[in-house]
Amino acid sequence: MKLEEIKKLFKSKSILREFEVLSLVQLKGDASSRRYYRVATDKGTFILMELDDAVGPLFDGDVKLIQRETFPKVQQYLSGSGIPVPQLICEFPEQKSLVVEDVGDVSLGRLIRDGDAADVKIVKLALGAEPLKAAYKRAVDVMLKIQVLPHIDNFVFKRSLGKNSLKAEVFRFAEMYAEPNGASPKVINEIKKELEGLAEKVASYPQVLSHRDFMPMNIHFKVDGSAVLIDFQDMCLAPQGYDLGALLTDRDFDFDIGQTLIEEILSYAERRLKIPNLREMYTASVLQRTLRLIGQFTRLAATRSPSYGAFVPGCIKRAKGLLGTAGNYPAIKKYLDCV
Repeated sequence: MKLEEIKKLFKSKSILREFEVLSLVQLKGDASSRRYYRVATDKGTFILMELDDAVGPLFDGDVKLIQRETFPKVQQYLSGSGIPVPQLICEFPEQKSLVVEDVGDVSLGRLIRDGDAADVKIVKLALGAEPLKAAYKRAVDVMLKIQVLPHIDNFVFKRSLGKNSLKAEVFRFAEMYAEPNGASPKVINEIKKELEGLAEKVASYPQVLSHRDFMPMNIHFKVDGSAVLIDFQDMCLAPQGYDLGALLTDRDFDFDIGQTLIEEILSYAERRLKIPNLREMYTASVLQRTLRLIGQFTRLAATRSPSYGAFVPGCIKRAKGLLGTAGNYPAIKKYLDCV
C-alpha cells in the first residue's frame, strides 16, 4: 500500500480524519502473507494491517473463517475479557485492512537479543532489576489469564488443536524434512507411527484456550513494562503446555536465555497453575512442536526465505535433547542421530 492510498483511507473515516498522515514504513512480517505498516501522523503513530483471505492453520472442528474475519472478532473478544491487546481503531473492509494501536517494537524477543537498543533499555528499566525474568513472568501471567477464561459461545472455543491437527502438524517432520532428505519409505513409515503416537499423547492433555503462537516475538512491552499480546487471530483450544512451550523455545530463544531461567519460569508456571504433570505436558508439547518446525522451517527456507533454515539446526538439537525424556521414539532418535 502506498502513502497516498493511506492518506485517502484516513480521510474517509471520521475517527481518523483529524490525523494528518506524514509517512509510511512497511514492517517486517513473519511466515504469513499479512502485511504491516507503521503510519506516522502529526499526532502519533498507528499500525495498518493488510489481512488476507487465507483460512489459517490446521484446526479440528467445523469453524472455517478467513483470517481477515478472525482478527477483529478475536480482538473484540480478548479486549472485552480484559486481555491486553492493541486497540482496534478502524476497519476498512473493502481494502481488507484495519488500523490498530501502535504498541511499539519492544517484543520479548528483542529484550533477549537486542538489549542495548535505546527503546529496549527504556522497557528494561521499567521491568526492574531482573528484566528478562520479570518479562517472562508477565508473559506467563497473560497466558494463564487466557487459559482460565470461561467457555462461552464463541468460535475460539469451537476450533482446536486436537489429535488430527496435531498429527498433521508433526507429520511435517517426515514429509517436509526426512522424506526430501532421502529417508527410505520403510524409515518414513516407522517415523510416522511414532509421530502419530506423540500427537495422540499431546492431544490427551487438557485443552485450554491458547494463543497458538505464543512466541517471544508476539509478546510486546510498553514503556511502563506492561505486556501486550499481538498476532492472536489463530486463537483456539490447545493442549495445556503448548503455549508455554512456544514461549520458552520458539525461534531458539531457549538457547539464548539458558536452562536456569527456563527452570525458574517453569516453576513459576507450576506454582500458578497447580498442575502436578505440567512439565510432562510441556516436554511432550515442545517435542511435537519442535519436530513440526524442523519440517516447516525446511519448507519455508525452500519456498519463502533461506533465513528460516537457520532455525533447523537448533530444532534438531532441541529434539535430540528431548527424545530421552518425552517418551520412547527409537525410529525418530535413530534418524536424528544420523543427521
